[in-house]
Amino acid sequence: PHRGPIEAIMRSLSDHIEGQTLPELVSVTSVARHRCNEYLSVLINAKEIVKTNQKGVLFTLNPDRYPSR
Repeated sequence: PHRGPIEAIMRSLSDHIEGQTLPELVSVTSVARHRCNEYLSVLINAKEIVKTNQKGVLFTLNPDRYPSR
């Protein structure tokens, strides 16, 4: 049941290499904000994505795992 939203997050981040905010990712996945936050935490712990705090909180694909992006 969690695979679809997680894949949607990964697809969306690969399409937006500049990164996306939590509200943008919530709208992409169509799940509750707290659930999207849980998925993002799982992806961060798996080192699939990184969280940066430059101009607000941005989530991007991990450049070590996805160097072409």
